[in-house]
Amino acid sequence: MVQKVIGSQELLRSSGTVTKKLAAWLYEQGYVSESERDLAMDQGARAARDLPPAEHLANLLYKQCAEVPDCDPDALDEEDTVEDQLTIERIETGALYFSGEIGPLAVSERASGLAKVGWDNYASLVRIADIWWLDKVGNVYSM
Repeated sequence: MVQKVIGSQELLRSSGTVTKKLAAWLYEQGYVSESERDLAMDQGARAARDLPPAEHLANLLYKQCAEVPDCDPDALDEEDTVEDQLTIERIETGALYFSGEIGPLAVSERASGLAKVGWDNYASLVRIADIWWLDKVGNVYSM
């Protein structure tokens, strides 16, 4: 299940509760097994916990894109540009590291505090003078 919802923070928080109630009802009606109910309830609990901070992180990263310095994209080496679905591999205060040995990407302390190892983010990064900059960002997906 893609864990990305465009909606208010209240909708994001309540989505997990609704998912858990639906899973219980489906089990009571005999539509799903006990293990399927338990899995759906676990996913609902994780969604309620993770969706609001994932959405907040995506918004913070989007705002950060305005900070990338002007540069000629043709002047960058191929290894200095990345556009892909990136998985957060390591987090330090004020920095994110992604799979493929990409990082550190300097971020606000608030952003690094929201991020979780294993979350995915579609992003475009450029490295200018040995510093990674966030050029474009998509959604943050919790796992």
